[in-house]
Amino acid sequence: MNKKKLLWIGVLIIAIVGIVAAIIVMNNINQSKKDATNDDGKNSAVANRTATENETQPTNTNGEYTKMELADGTLYTSTGKVEKADMVIGTNYFDTTITDMYYNPANYQDKKIEIEGFYLTNRDGTPYTFVGRYSKNTLCPTCPSGYSVLEYQLDGKIAETFKEESTWLKVIGELEEGYDEYYGEYYYLKVLNLEVMKEKGDMEVVN
Repeated sequence: MNKKKLLWIGVLIIAIVGIVAAIIVMNNINQSKKDATNDDGKNSAVANRTATENETQPTNTNGEYTKMELADGTLYTSTGKVEKADMVIGTNYFDTTITDMYYNPANYQDKKIEIEGFYLTNRDGTPYTFVGRYSKNTLCPTCPSGYSVLEYQLDGKIAETFKEESTWLKVIGELEEGYDEYYGEYYYLKVLNLEVMKEKGDMEVVN
């Protein structure tokens, strides 16, 4: 093989190596750009997810509950949303359920409890508020005669005036234990949602 052929073969090999090297470099550059784009996308997704998870609804602005207008009434919420109850104290066994809550409170802990009834207050001057109905039996140990009631307490203010034994409320809250020097231990709902209803339910319960 003459020198001229060897020279051309050498040049050809060098050219091939150069082309392969260029292709490898270009692939690495493109992959780096792609990875950077993916990382940005992932980082953006994480940032967006974190922002969503950390996002909070406006609650108790200036010590007041958030007001929301619903089809069936006006809702005041401490969480900024319409809460879904884990259990509902319905017309049937209304008095019985409230009574059971006093004797077996552990069965109702960590549940969102819903109850409907009249707005009622303690008439001896103490600032206690209740939701309840007229009752023929009054099984509840702390309920006044002729009524079945459950106390509720607000963690804030509601800019609305309720009428005794006229305003119909739907309350969703969590059962808490309180203590009063006169009444001793008692149980109440810490309000998450309180809705002033347009329509009243059954005013009297029998069990």
